[in-house]
Amino acid sequence: MLALRVPGLAFILMIYVASIVLQFLNGSWSILLLHVFTVLTAIFALMHWHSYRWVKKRVILYFALQGLITFTLANVMSGFLVLIIIGLYAFLIGQIIGMADRRKTFLILYLLLLLSINVLYHIHKGEYLHFLVIAVPIMIVIITYAATFFAQVDEKIKAQLTLERLELAHQQVEQLTLQNERQRMARDLHDTLAQGLVSLNMQLDAIHVHLANGNTERAKEIIQQSMKRVRGTLADARSAIDDLRSKSEEIGFLKERITSLMDHFQESTGMGGFLDYRLHQVLDVRTAENFYYIIGECITNAAKHAEAETVWVSIWDDDKRRLHLTVKDNGKGFDVEKGKKKRGHYGLLGIEERVRAMKGQFNIKSTKSKGTQIEITVPIQGEMQDE
Repeated sequence: MLALRVPGLAFILMIYVASIVLQFLNGSWSILLLHVFTVLTAIFALMHWHSYRWVKKRVILYFALQGLITFTLANVMSGFLVLIIIGLYAFLIGQIIGMADRRKTFLILYLLLLLSINVLYHIHKGEYLHFLVIAVPIMIVIITYAATFFAQVDEKIKAQLTLERLELAHQQVEQLTLQNERQRMARDLHDTLAQGLVSLNMQLDAIHVHLANGNTERAKEIIQQSMKRVRGTLADARSAIDDLRSKSEEIGFLKERITSLMDHFQESTGMGGFLDYRLHQVLDVRTAENFYYIIGECITNAAKHAEAETVWVSIWDDDKRRLHLTVKDNGKGFDVEKGKKKRGHYGLLGIEERVRAMKGQFNIKSTKSKGTQIEITVPIQGEMQDE
């Protein structure tokens, strides 16, 4: 900004020095007038130094004051020396053309009116033509240069403001990205560690019951299943923490993964499960992954909280390229609003966040002693599967 204001300040200083020198060469000038001229010029220069603030917020006030200062400076001069002050009028007109966004015509006419009064007061009638021959070319040159310069100044200021806004937006995007990443990792850790530990806890309860009843063979079978489940949970946790996603060819077998998940819960909890899979689309990796974890969370809730005996999972697509998921159980049901607000239970929140990330719709219905039904609809981003 300093480099943009210095040329204008140099021009004002040149006008000041030329006026002082020529006035003393032309005739006497009192010390009082010198002080008045110096103070007014200093005020003019100071306002120019901060003009980039004034022009955008108080454009009329800025040019009104600068015009009055120039008008007063011209009245201090004598005779043809008013030509020097014409330079300041031209300077201001160029600034209006280059920087003012509104009321340019009004401001230019205002300055020309002040200039005309100065000329009529200082120049004799017979000298008007000589004055115009000298003044008009000078003003055209100064106005052209000043308008070009101040237009560049204005563009520079706008570019700098735009850059500052972009930097602020970049910082906000970084903060939002970090926040979203934290939420995503929280969901992934919940869907891996939490679900795995819940399943392991239920298996340990079953082992305890079988051992108490002397059924050691069944207890050993469940222990083997638990060890297998622990290894799978650890692998999923490492994948989530390291932000490593499943390969598309692996996650693509969504039906097989869901079937395996439901079989595991049936073996460990005794809860029956039915899968209705009618997809004609190849899902993108992220959508398939989200649905796998959503189904896992729903089945976990059905077994742990709802104490359901059976769970039904339905997945299908329609001709509008929408993917539908319904998970229903015959458990004890719950109060949906209280369940969402209950501290420490992040399953429903995680499901909602995943559905929102896929730009989908989420609906949950639950009735006491009759069960719960979760319905999800999301747009499909994959490609049609060749049949």
